[in-house]
Parts: sequence; structure tokens; C-alpha cells
Amino acid sequence: MLSRGGGWHHAPVTRQTLIRVALGAVLLLALTAFKPPPDSGYDALITAALQARKAGDATRTLELLQQAYAIKPSPQLLNNVASTLVELGRYREAHEAFNKVANDPTASTDLRGLDAARAGSLLDRLGKAWVVARPDPPDANVLVDGDTPGVANGTEFPARPGKRTFEYVTADGLTAALRIHNLPADRRTTLSDKLVMAGDAQLMIAGVQRLEIDGYRVASDLRKLTTVRLPAGVHTLTATLDGKSRTKDVTLPAGQVQLAELLPAPKPTPIVAPVIRKRSSGALRWVGPITTAAVGAGLLGVGAWLTVDAETQRDKVREGETIEGVLQLTRGEANQIQDDADQSATVGAVLLSTGGAAMLGAVLWVTVLALSDDDTASAPRIVPTRHGLAIGGRF
Repeated sequence: MLSRGGGWHHAPVTRQTLIRVALGAVLLLALTAFKPPPDSGYDALITAALQARKAGDATRTLELLQQAYAIKPSPQLLNNVASTLVELGRYREAHEAFNKVANDPTASTDLRGLDAARAGSLLDRLGKAWVVARPDPPDANVLVDGDTPGVANGTEFPARPGKRTFEYVTADGLTAALRIHNLPADRRTTLSDKLVMAGDAQLMIAGVQRLEIDGYRVASDLRKLTTVRLPAGVHTLTATLDGKSRTKDVTLPAGQVQLAELLPAPKPTPIVAPVIRKRSSGALRWVGPITTAAVGAGLLGVGAWLTVDAETQRDKVREGETIEGVLQLTRGEANQIQDDADQSATVGAVLLSTGGAAMLGAVLWVTVLALSDDDTASAPRIVPTRHGLAIGGRF
């Protein structure tokens, strides 16, 4: 505006004007600073994910795909995420991702049907733990809680979720190693256990019929097994030796520990039986059978005499009753002679049986002594049983 004096007149700047100018400047700065995420970042993630997949790095592939999905979520990309989860053995997460694609109305009909089938195929993998065992050495046999999975090294197999005992046994069956693993459900766990580790305790066993360690029964063939390797520390051992079990808590250090020292075998109960444990020298070893034979012969002789005498007494009774029809003996005398004859016959029969058994025993005894002259023969054992005489030994 031109003033009266011919100069310019400036209108005063109001407070409202300053506020409007400041707000406009702030809005301009905000619009200048905000930039939407460029497509080049998403494309770079997809390219890197393809390269990681080509290199066989499934873990890195999943990480890059998830970052790309956070920028541009799409059912096609989520399908790739789910497929990578399957490759990694994360079956529960993969099942949920496939289901999400199958129920996404923005996905194509073909993709929805495909992922619905993929989700269904994963149902039998849920609720179980899945294991891939790659022991060192690779020819070791794998047992889970005492059961053999029956699969080759590196092959996936199911197991019950939770804490499980893995028993690895060398191909020759001489060494077993126990490893404890907590297996999660709905996913795969890869194990690379070594049978020989520097910090192990080595339990040396011999003659054990049954062995339990911390409640786990060693499933290996104990007739061949010589060493059990397990983490050093406190363990509860239950061993069965000679039919008797003993349980003991022991602290096993790294190194070798003899099981016999920890759980001494009970003393065997001796068998009470007449046993020829050591062969007598010279003629003394024939005293026993000769004496037995003499006793047997004597018993046979007495038994035979009593038998003959009983028959003679019976003849006397018969003759006394029938000679020329005249009774030579009274009825009382005849009965007494008959009773005496019956008793003699009974005693004679017993003596004949006993004498015969003694003679047979003497013959067997002589046979054993003759065979035991062989240097390879073991000490013979003659044990009487209710069926006769049992002879044992190696001839």
C-alpha cells in the first residue's frame, strides 16, 4: 500500500498468520520425510531367498521369506513359507500355514485346494516327535527306550514326545552308549550323538544277567556287551547277578568303573550232594566201589537164604497136612510156621533189591573211575535221586 508520503505501507503480521505458516512448514517436512517401502527391498528379499534355497540353507530361506511376507503378505508367499517349514520338520507350523492359505478367499481356487490337501497330509505327523539319528560311528545300531526303530542311519522315524533314552550299540555289540534327549512334539529333531565322548563314565560289566541304569533297562545283549558309556555323575544302578538283584546309587567319574566293584556278586549257594571233587590216587580210589560191591553181595546172599528158607517152611506146612492123610502138625503150629515163612520172604525180597542196587551202583562207580582216567574228563559227580543215581561230568 502506498502511503501519503509516497512510500510503501506494510500491514502488521498477525499471530494467526504465523501459526498458519508454521503448520504448513511442518506438513511439508512430514510429506517430504515419508517414503513408502520401495518394491526393490521386497524383490531383494525374494532373490536372496531363492539363492539360499538353491544353496540348501532352508533355515535362511525361511527367515528371508518371512521378512518378505511381512512387507507384502500374499497367499502365494505364505504357501512357500509353509513348504519351507515342512522341509525343516516344523510340522505344526506348516499345517497352520497351509490351512491359512486354504481358507484365504483372495487365493486362487487351485492354490486353496492344493494347500488344503497339504494340510491334511500333515495330520498324521502331529502329536508325535520325529527323529533323524546320525550317530558316530555311522554303523551303530539305534534303540529308543530299548526298542529298535528299524531304520537306516539318517532316516526319519517317529517317537514319543518327552525325555527319551537313546542307546547306541557298536556293530560288534561290545560297547553301548546312553544319551538322554527331550523330544518336542510336532517337529523333527536331528541327533548327531557320538558313542565315545571324553567326559563319559565307562561302566565295565561282566557276567551281568540284567542291568538297569536310572530306571532304563539296557537292551543290548549282555552276553557280548563289555562296556556301557554314559555321562559322568550320580546314577542308580540295578544289577542282577546269579539271579539276585541289587540296587545302589553311585557317583561315576569320567573313566573306567568296574561293575563288580560297585555291586559284588553274591556268593553262590553250594549244592549239597555227594560229589567226587578230586580223583584219589592209586588203589585208594577203588576202595569205595569195592566196598559197595561187597556189601551188595552180602545183602544178596542173605536175601537169597531168607527166600529159600521161607519156601522150605511152606513146604513143611504142606507136607505136615497131607502125609498119608494124618495130621503131623496142629493148626496153631502150621499157622506160626506160615507167618514166619511170610516174614522171611518179605525181608529176603527187600535185601535182594537193596543188594542188587548196591551192585549196580558199584558197577557204575567203577565205570566212572575208568573213564575219568582220561585227562580231558572233568571230576565225575554221582547224585542220588528219587529215580536212581544221576551221574554228571564231562567224559
